[in-house]
Amino acid sequence: MKKTFILFLLACLFVASMLLVSCNNDKETDSETVLPPTSDHEHWFSSWETLVYPTFESKGLEQRECLICKGVEKKAVSKMTFAEDLEFELNYANQTYSVAYNNSYEGRYVAIPSTYNGLPVVSISNNAFNGNKNIKYVIIPNSVTQIGEKAFSNCNSLTKVFLPDSIITINAEAFANSFKLKKIVIPDSVKILGQNAFYECTGLEEVVIGRGLEKITADFSYPFDGMFGKCYSLKNVTIPDTITIIGDNAFAECSSLESITIPDSVHTIGNAAFRNCTSLKEIKLGNGVKKIGSDDGTYGYVSGTFSGCKILEKITLSNSIQTIYADAFEYCNSLANV
Repeated sequence: MKKTFILFLLACLFVASMLLVSCNNDKETDSETVLPPTSDHEHWFSSWETLVYPTFESKGLEQRECLICKGVEKKAVSKMTFAEDLEFELNYANQTYSVAYNNSYEGRYVAIPSTYNGLPVVSISNNAFNGNKNIKYVIIPNSVTQIGEKAFSNCNSLTKVFLPDSIITINAEAFANSFKLKKIVIPDSVKILGQNAFYECTGLEEVVIGRGLEKITADFSYPFDGMFGKCYSLKNVTIPDTITIIGDNAFAECSSLESITIPDSVHTIGNAAFRNCTSLKEIKLGNGVKKIGSDDGTYGYVSGTFSGCKILEKITLSNSIQTIYADAFEYCNSLANV
């Protein structure tokens, strides 16, 4: 009897120790660690950067660096879960919900739920997260069809957004001035892309435009803004063969853009569409382009479509060209082949 009790006690101790190890391992995974080099100074850290984005199945990883000694601090990020503390607004007419104003929302990795109180979440309201400084990654569910005006504008920590193929409308300035956003893939379902939707996303490097769009809308509010205007880091743009119009100022001052291919479907390129794209070396115009610039520009600003493309060396014009408006290639000092 005594021997049996001792064996039972030992078994209990073994199980307890295993649980303790498991707990310690979990704690260690989530702990913060300063890696060498280290010294006796007070650390001054940069902001946290995402190395691995979390998913619903696995944790993510962030790190920051000491600005003095370059020591690195890392920490785990919890798995994604549907946000439970967002604010929602009931649309009484059709019994659906919209994500309401959440400017001070503190979550950093946000998965918006597809339903709330048993009803579908179908839109993100105007200014919903405008100016939010915390959000880094947003997953939008496939129940959402509309993103409101300035919904994610001025989100200075936002680096990544998942847009589902249920989205039909992205309204004006939806992501404008969110300068850490790196890449955007506009799904084929999008039919309307509002003015200045990605204006001054200065960190944006890659844009894939979906096949549901027919035009990259011109801006008629401000003479020097545009859909992707002042996206200074933009290097890669994919324009599908469904686009027929590239509007005024669409890619103005995208100073990292080195080449652009305009598909045959495009018949009009607006005023200042590629103005001051100072890294642009080559333009491949499709056979459908008939008009470069116009005489009814924003606030009287006429043409200058490729003005200021200082290192542009080559552009191929097709026989379909009917009109090239004034100053379309002004200050293109390196242009040698047309």
